[in-house]
Amino acid sequence: MRSMSSLPSLALILSLVGCGPMTYVTPGEHAERIAELDEDGDGVTKGQNDCNDLPGDGGEHETPGAEEIPYDGWDNDCGGDGDLLDIDGDGFAGISQEDWFALAQAAGWEGGSLSWPDDVSPDKLDCDDNDALVFPEANDARYDGVDSDCGCDEDFDSDGDGHVPAQYWQAHLDFLDSHVSCGMPPLVSGDCDDLDNEAYNNNTDFEDLWYDGRDTDCAGNNDFDQDGDGYIPAAYETPFGQFVAKYGYTELELRTGDCEDADTIKGVSPAAVYPGAADPWYDGVDQDCRGDNDFDQDLDGWVGSEYEGAFIDFRATWNTSLPEPEYGDCDDTDATVHPGLLERFGDSVDQDCDGGVDTTPWAFEGQSGELAWVAPVRPVAGRDGNHFLVSLTATSYEFGSDRGVSLVFEPDAGWMAPADEDIWQGLASSYPLSSGLDMMADSMGYSTLLSYYRGAPYNRTLYKIYDMSWTGEYYLAANCTNSQETSDDSLDMDLQRASDGRLWGLACGQESLQQMVVGEDLAGKVASSPVAFGFLGAGAAPAGTSCAMDLVNEDIYVTDGATLHVIDFTENGSAIDFEVYESEPTAIVSMDARDGWLFEVYAGTGGVTLENPSSGASYDLLSGIAVNQVDAHFFDQDGDGTPELYMVASVSDQDADGLADVLLVYGDPSAPSTLVLPLYDDTGAFFEVEEATLHVDEDRILVASTGKYGAKDVVGWFFLGW
Repeated sequence: MRSMSSLPSLALILSLVGCGPMTYVTPGEHAERIAELDEDGDGVTKGQNDCNDLPGDGGEHETPGAEEIPYDGWDNDCGGDGDLLDIDGDGFAGISQEDWFALAQAAGWEGGSLSWPDDVSPDKLDCDDNDALVFPEANDARYDGVDSDCGCDEDFDSDGDGHVPAQYWQAHLDFLDSHVSCGMPPLVSGDCDDLDNEAYNNNTDFEDLWYDGRDTDCAGNNDFDQDGDGYIPAAYETPFGQFVAKYGYTELELRTGDCEDADTIKGVSPAAVYPGAADPWYDGVDQDCRGDNDFDQDLDGWVGSEYEGAFIDFRATWNTSLPEPEYGDCDDTDATVHPGLLERFGDSVDQDCDGGVDTTPWAFEGQSGELAWVAPVRPVAGRDGNHFLVSLTATSYEFGSDRGVSLVFEPDAGWMAPADEDIWQGLASSYPLSSGLDMMADSMGYSTLLSYYRGAPYNRTLYKIYDMSWTGEYYLAANCTNSQETSDDSLDMDLQRASDGRLWGLACGQESLQQMVVGEDLAGKVASSPVAFGFLGAGAAPAGTSCAMDLVNEDIYVTDGATLHVIDFTENGSAIDFEVYESEPTAIVSMDARDGWLFEVYAGTGGVTLENPSSGASYDLLSGIAVNQVDAHFFDQDGDGTPELYMVASVSDQDADGLADVLLVYGDPSAPSTLVLPLYDDTGAFFEVEEATLHVDEDRILVASTGKYGAKDVVGWFFLGW
């Protein structure tokens, strides 16, 4: 690194030979003497490997084992590696090349040139040559207080927005003190996101948008709760979690389900709309965000007619998936009250919203001509376990003449039309049906008893037993059994099931009596009496001939409106024997038998008598009222072990509206309650009753009737609930 010659000086040679005669010195002696020299006086001879022993030529600065001094231009320790320019060995010098050459010149270097090490960058200066991790181009980690890349840039402001996270404020000040030479100005304390140059404390330069997951003003508020009610819309649950993790706002609680977070709707602040908020009904605002119908308080699917328009607006605003409700609810606080429900009689509550307590509209076929009834008579109601049925006969019914028909209702029937298909009990022939008909529908099946006129001198009576087990199909093959021919028409019929499960049938005409019994195999016994029993003359046609069976006492009761005949019957092998053992004058015009009781209707205003032949119990009902016809059952509705009476009667005008009425008599037969049933439909059209029937069970009461709507023959019905 030096330019001067390393040969011994002339003065040295002269000193060796002296001024006298010359003395010869061998080369070895000469070398030994040279090795012992210490010209620069640094205490190290040439023989001790002093790399520079020349005085005044920097020899005193270069001594083996000496401490290497950086940036002085000398190889102080004679290591042969020149001056120490890169103390920490990171490839960058702690002094610039220009300053180093200037230093060498100031130290007395003469001539020649200095050599800059190849492994040291010639143009990039190390700002801390004592730290190998600090050098130009180093990876400068943020927030450690070290200017690792010597860039003189702020270590606590990654996004360069001039703001420092509050937790690094003191470290920032210390950093400035340790890097004064960089001339960096102090920044502002408060930055919640040092990777976003638009986010810092009290930011007024950039708008803090809602729902973008950024807190640009570092206010710490929930970016997904604009109204500040503590709830966020459910759709933002995932970004909310990311927002909390990003800013560390762990005090923000996740409460989702807010259905309105921004806009004032119908005068209600969005801050008042959140899950669990108080939600007044009928204001058109879903304040509790339940998504339910604001106009259906009792959740029965019905809305008051006055709220139809308001509901449409509500659904469009709050929940477009809400189903279309029914309209016409008259009490939205009670789910057991709305149109379509069964009216419960005797409770003074308007369950079906028809405007009157204990009333309900009738539905009737034939009102508009859709079913062409002609003279429908003898309605009988029942239930086979799967369906409600109303059977009757008519001179004609839609498809032709002389038909027996059953209307079929689904188990959940209310004020509604019957099922699409009807059961026809008639024959595929032109034989006219008689006026008599009875039906048995219970858990053991569905059967009918009817007769038709086959031609003089024969009238045929037969059972028809139906298979109703095929769901959705009502008109199935009917098995006809035990047909019996007589010489006259059957005016009345009685079909009952005995305690052993067998079906018993009875038909009475002007001059004859028929009785049949069948078992499960459809085989049975038949009996017929073409004899007039001595109480009818040949060819007589008494009005009101009626008959009924008492299966317990094995008696038959027959009346022609003037005389009551009691006839004993006994099974005799494959036949049945009759014996008339009592006849007496009577005002009974019709009778029926149900549940071991006889129901006797008297002429004029004699009312109805309920008589139990086995126990001798008897009750007089509807005294002073002209009763046209009656159907009654005993049923233990309250489960106390004592059946209550349920009786329907077609009677004369009781409410002075000019029309015959239907009375429902129910309760304790010794002191029953009586209800006048309405006879109008939902349009207000009135129905003139002729005959009525009922079926009562644990579900409901079915009441059906024949009659007229103006000049039209109709069949009507309604269901009552409990």
